[in-house]
Amino acid sequence: MSSTSSARSHRVMGLLESQLDRGFHRAALRSIAAAARATGANLVCFDGGVLAADGGSTSMPNVLYDLVGPANVDGLIIWASALDWELTAEQTEAFCRRFAPLPVVTVGRVFDGIPGVLVDNYQGMREAARHLIVDHGFSRIAFLRGPEGAEEEELRFRAYCDALRDAGIPFDPRLVSSRTQWQRPDGPVVITELLDERGLRPGADFQAILAVGDDMACGAIEALRGRGVRVPDDVAVVGFNDDEEGRSNLPALTTVAQPVAAMGSAAVAMLSALLDEQPTPSSVTLPLGLAVRRSCGCMPPGVLQAAALTNGGEAGDVAARTARLAGLALEPVRELVDAFLA
Repeated sequence: MSSTSSARSHRVMGLLESQLDRGFHRAALRSIAAAARATGANLVCFDGGVLAADGGSTSMPNVLYDLVGPANVDGLIIWASALDWELTAEQTEAFCRRFAPLPVVTVGRVFDGIPGVLVDNYQGMREAARHLIVDHGFSRIAFLRGPEGAEEEELRFRAYCDALRDAGIPFDPRLVSSRTQWQRPDGPVVITELLDERGLRPGADFQAILAVGDDMACGAIEALRGRGVRVPDDVAVVGFNDDEEGRSNLPALTTVAQPVAAMGSAAVAMLSALLDEQPTPSSVTLPLGLAVRRSCGCMPPGVLQAAALTNGGEAGDVAARTARLAGLALEPVRELVDAFLA
């Protein structure tokens, strides 16, 4: 540990992130901050944007990463999959190694000698595809792709292809969109591509959409709604990440949920072990689960519980308690509760 770091009253961890205007990335920052605080460490986040392919000379925000060093942090967590959208694997590895001799932990990527936290993108997307194929009986599923060279995007697309193959469903390239930056404005663009340029009919030529990210899925839902296509009645939509935007979308987005809190805790635990010169695993891979909501056509758990209340004859009790607490007449409240439960 350097003399600068030993003079600090608290250990300082650095986090290299980007796109903090997006829900998933804000959640990642919160998870790392909470985990660092639990260890007694302080956290400094450096958001210098997505790394430019030429090493940063065309991206002014990238210069922020040049300020990171032993003078201000004791170790680094680099959320690499949020930074390297325009880079090759070799360029990403070189970026992570430039901070030596600082202890470094990566998230989303793992390199020799640099421990990291991964999630099983393939397993998560395959579960989402299987849900649409097996639980809903869909065989015509469009896939909205992400940027060229993004490792997790390639894994998610391969999972989609393998799920189709295992179900005996022929792969149809017309149902696969062109490459995007998996952001919300890309949703309307790919819907225009599928419907106008390729002439595909929602509900007939494709019954569902599987998107590599929630932002693009929400943008696609908005574009479909603008054309009078109902989600999920006409077309089901499933995303990936479990962003805040997807949870608050109408309809709420069924999505593959990344365990952001667990990812943050694992990264902080790894960095703490490095700083304490304790044994550290080379990598940790966390499983992903499907957050089932309304956009795929399933009924949310809360609605199913409400239906169970109705079947159990307790709706009147709910209405009575609500009316008593609010000081309202019982009968109008009872009608409202009955309508909601129905």
